Amino acid sequence: MFGLFQDSPGLCQHVFGRLNRHGLKLGDMKLESGGGSLAEVQLTCSLLAYSAIVRVRLDMAETHFLNVLSVTEEQIADVVVGVLEAVKLHAPTALFKLYTFAIGLHGVIEGVRARDLLSTYTKAPDDELGNLDGSGAVFYYGETNERTRAAVTVDLSAVIENGLFVRPTVVRDASRVAIRSLPSLGAAFMDQALKQLRLRRR
Repeated sequence: MFGLFQDSPGLCQHVFGRLNRHGLKLGDMKLESGGGSLAEVQLTCSLLAYSAIVRVRLDMAETHFLNVLSVTEEQIADVVVGVLEAVKLHAPTALFKLYTFAIGLHGVIEGVRARDLLSTYTKAPDDELGNLDGSGAVFYYGETNERTRAAVTVDLSAVIENGLFVRPTVVRDASRVAIRSLPSLGAAFMDQALKQLRLRRR
């Protein structure tokens, strides 16, 4: 991966060629060297009307969607796959070790108080500290065929009144999954996590 930025114009060309269909413009691409540390060297791109940010560093490539409701699942899938494929096209010998998928979901359950629902996932401790105002939980899961670890967080939403916050996170072994399978695997894990909590998305 150390040769990734030896040809920075080439990297920019590959990323732009793959992501310009999502509104990426040259003015939205920035090469940053930070304070001179190799860990701070990165290519940052803003696309999808600034709803997504892509960062390519020496040790990782990452995509953040600021609001998944403002983009389609197809756009999310193509951006995630696109940046990884662009890196591989630019540096064919570069090897990814892990793929991490995480999404934060906020929502309400019709006819159910979020605090009451959360209480079904956890056992309340003694009330020596006072009346319990709410609860939350993190469930951790171990290794499977292509998965190295996973977790599901469930808590009160900080942005929706009487809302629930759920954050599924899964880490996969990059040697066991294809890049193009990542979007469907991520969506499947999200739905499985919600089902585990007796929830579903609309």
